[in-house]
Amino acid sequence: MYNGKLAMGVFWLIGLNWGGLVYADEGLRMYLEGLRAGAPAVLAGQTLQSAEAIMAFYLDNNHQPVWTGDGALTAELNTLPIAIEESQAHGLVASRYHHSFLRDQVQDEQSDHVTEILATDAFLTQARHRADGVVSPASLDPDWHLVDAEHDVVEDLKMLASQGSGVEAYLLGLWPDSADYKLLIQERGRIAALDEAQSQPVSAGALLKLGATGPRVLELKNRLLGPDDHTDVFDEALDRSVRIFQDSANLQTDGLVGAATLAVLNATRVDWIGRLDANLERWRWLPQQTPEDYISVN
Repeated sequence: MYNGKLAMGVFWLIGLNWGGLVYADEGLRMYLEGLRAGAPAVLAGQTLQSAEAIMAFYLDNNHQPVWTGDGALTAELNTLPIAIEESQAHGLVASRYHHSFLRDQVQDEQSDHVTEILATDAFLTQARHRADGVVSPASLDPDWHLVDAEHDVVEDLKMLASQGSGVEAYLLGLWPDSADYKLLIQERGRIAALDEAQSQPVSAGALLKLGATGPRVLELKNRLLGPDDHTDVFDEALDRSVRIFQDSANLQTDGLVGAATLAVLNATRVDWIGRLDANLERWRWLPQQTPEDYISVN
């Protein structure tokens, strides 16, 4: 005699595979069914960034876990918080990928459908952001017509689950392989290691111009050119940078740093880490394979 209560047990019978019966994790299945029905994409106070991709992945995977329990990638779960933390060197924000939650779950050896879903969300979102950027360039610039082949991160996760390993290597391989990108990463690390990554205002004083020397020239270089081991000489490179800044600020483009230029320069938020992060993001928008002949504009 059929017992209807059987369907509400810890596991849900859904079909057959080569090994026999296939069971779905009940908590996982119930949460995802609620998500498909229109429930908010929030779990344990964490907002899901890749809800549609998560639903597609587990539907194809018969609602079976991959990161927890007897999942194929259980041994790889500990690599996720490490990879997320390391992605901060590329300008990504760790909290966006449930870093603290996953780190604590790994340390406490917690395993449930909450950990499972948030791990998948972190993986899919990290993979997409590493390969294609956090934002779509077309959403910022309607004239952007350069299109790269999007990575199918759901299929990639299926592939990793089928082989049971390779998460760390896969995620590392998604960063742009350009030498210029790597130089930006190095510069970001150098500036981030300084005591004060954001340059300080330039002190008030006499007019600064080509040929001037002194500590205020150093302040000007740090603010306009970025923190570095600069000389205290107002050289031609600084003169060019001052003129470019004046032009962008609708000031007289004379290379003279007086009260008017200082007022605008000191009022402008100069965050060199932010500038580098913006350029790292732009690199992630570009195709990984460039044609033989192309023009690069600095």
